[in-house]
Amino acid sequence: MSLKQLPQRFIAVSIVILAAVMIIGLCRAGAAQAQTLPQVDTHTEPGGGTFVNYQPAGPSSETGAFFQALGTNGRTCETCHEPADAFGLSLADIQSRPLSDPLFAAVDGADCLDQPTSHNLLLNYGLIRVMLPISPVTFTGATPNYVIKVLKDPTNCQLNNPNVQAACVQAYGPGAQCISVYRRPLPTTNMSFQSVLFWDGRVPSPQTIGLTAALNQVDIHATETHEQTGQPTAAQLADMAAFQEGLYSTQETDAIAGSLTANGATESAQNLANITAPAFYYGINQPLTPGFNVNAMTFFNAWSSLTGTDPVSLQEESIARGEGLFNDLRFRVGPNPKNISGCTGCHNDPNVGDASDVPVLMTQVANDAPNDPTLETGNYLPEFSIACPGKNQPVTLTTDPGQVLIDGNCNDVRKVKTPTLHALLAHPPYFRSGAAATLQQVVTFYNVHFNIGMTAQQQTDMVNFLGAL
Repeated sequence: MSLKQLPQRFIAVSIVILAAVMIIGLCRAGAAQAQTLPQVDTHTEPGGGTFVNYQPAGPSSETGAFFQALGTNGRTCETCHEPADAFGLSLADIQSRPLSDPLFAAVDGADCLDQPTSHNLLLNYGLIRVMLPISPVTFTGATPNYVIKVLKDPTNCQLNNPNVQAACVQAYGPGAQCISVYRRPLPTTNMSFQSVLFWDGRVPSPQTIGLTAALNQVDIHATETHEQTGQPTAAQLADMAAFQEGLYSTQETDAIAGSLTANGATESAQNLANITAPAFYYGINQPLTPGFNVNAMTFFNAWSSLTGTDPVSLQEESIARGEGLFNDLRFRVGPNPKNISGCTGCHNDPNVGDASDVPVLMTQVANDAPNDPTLETGNYLPEFSIACPGKNQPVTLTTDPGQVLIDGNCNDVRKVKTPTLHALLAHPPYFRSGAAATLQQVVTFYNVHFNIGMTAQQQTDMVNFLGAL
């Protein structure tokens, strides 16, 4: 199918930057020679521990569509989803590449499409640019019921840039206006648990259409946009989906504690691939419903009773305490004193860490306020105000409007996907904005933002736990 044959709202013209962080974002140029990805693919992360990519079906040939350049700019899926980064994209990886690498293609790797040599947000925060329509209809063709204003435009890539708006019209039709947002690539692993496949949920949830069909839609968007090509063939789509559906990644060893399956612990990619207690299904552990279990993480239960004083035992005990805090902490989220939640209020999918209560996306927490002193995203990201005429809602300030750009519904302002929490040490920085360079900064942000009151030791325990997932 040619681009001209596609419905206008789905046209992914080469100059459009639709989905920087698409689950299948495309990137590194294809290998010169075909290689094989081992069934158990082990890598060392910068802190000294190791993580594993695991394919239950066996080794994977890199002749597959995921690893091949299908378009015109040399990119592949692997360009933004590296095995060595647990199929995410780390800042160290980005900074190690020459500017001639396909990753830096102006289509979405530059700060703006008319600034092909400017890559500040990619090089410093790991961000890919996404251009989305705000009028007369949204990406899915919905009529917006919000009014958006651009308050800050540090990259000159918003409504006042005529080149951006010309690209917007070419992609979405006469009268269309677009803004640009900047997002981290989401890892393309542990997909069998994903209930939302984009930060903004722009394709139907796997809960409603099935994982393969949802991945096919993601891969079409990603290939057309990031690789600047036409729609993949049915065989290519099937190959990409099969590869992603069978991929699992987790931390394997901690730099101090060693094996994460020692002394009864169960954190491993193989165990994640075989979750049977309870067996996974979409919506398995929804908050505010009967039977909701706040103890969503159980990998390190066996370590909670350890009493050793050697360095290995002390680290194991710290990881176990961090898991307990992740499950048990309670704090107020928002102005309503009755709105009490915890980490597993959002990261509630048992032993996975994303949100199981889809198709609802979670309200964006990190970077809601563009000038939050903990993260200071206002220094480099655009700032928007969003008003909802006719509704008794205050004007919202944000660096990324989120799902409202897709469905036009003011109830979905700032809503974004809750990501999974495995192999985190393989692909910093963190948050949708890349604002946190370390897991310590992530924990500090939440501790300050929600006034949780964690002690220094508790924060260390939480960091150690997140780094062991």
